[in-house]
Amino acid sequence: ARLVRECPECAKTQNSPPRAPLHPWMEPEGNWQRIHVDYAGPYQNYFYLLMIDSKSKWAEILPCKSAPTSTSTISLMQEVFARNGFPDVMVSDNATIFTSNEFREFCTAAGITQKLIAPGHPATNGLAERNVQTLKHRLAAMESEN
Repeated sequence: ARLVRECPECAKTQNSPPRAPLHPWMEPEGNWQRIHVDYAGPYQNYFYLLMIDSKSKWAEILPCKSAPTSTSTISLMQEVFARNGFPDVMVSDNATIFTSNEFREFCTAAGITQKLIAPGHPATNGLAERNVQTLKHRLAAMESEN
């Protein structure tokens, strides 16, 4: 048994340990209380900021002509927040855009609690990840029509 445990070739062929079950997010009581955000791109010379409301599943998709920065992301978000108000919670990955001091200060000043997903676990931000995939497929379909 010890030989099997210490054998690299044997380890490669063994079943992976069972994955820990996902714990779903609590359902928010109202719209725009928790949003999930991510970037898609570059695609056709654009990056796209996606902001998805976890209650209604409403997606705001904003194009960004240049590589996104914390400053440009805050500017795009302010457009959406002017229409919808500030969320209570914002879920994002650990991209530098979302972890910079500038972005953290923006969230603190706006009263937004940031929830950063664990690296290597994109399913935690599944709502945003799913919308990124949908956007990519729709953009590819539009491109193939032309």
